[in-house]
Amino acid sequence: MALQFQLRSGAAHQMAMLNTPMFGAASPQTFLDLMRALQPDPATGKPDPRR
Repeated sequence: MALQFQLRSGAAHQMAMLNTPMFGAASPQTFLDLMRALQPDPATGKPDPRR
């Protein structure tokens, strides 16, 4: 399902929802590790996959 709200200022707010019977990580720790690895490095502005 996807929603889009057109605001009076002309801006649009978009939202997507996914309802799947599975989760993309084996455990909460694995998910947290992935989120940390995808976080951009402040010096380069790019993710560092070695983290």
